[in-house]
Amino acid sequence: EMEIKKMAKTGNREACKILAKQLVQLRKQKNRTYAVSSKVTSMSTQTKVMNSQMKMAGAMSTTAK
Repeated sequence: EMEIKKMAKTGNREACKILAKQLVQLRKQKNRTYAVSSKVTSMSTQTKVMNSQMKMAGAMSTTAK
């Protein structure tokens, strides 16, 4: 952002456009990374829950015998 402001002060519009596009792409990529990270965390949590349920079911079946 500072580079964009610096280029704007010097009057270099083309450089401003390029840097602004890169900034927008970087922000989109950051948002996608956060989304993927949250999905992976969610899947990990679901796997742990399923594993604990399987252990509980095994313990219950052993107790029932």
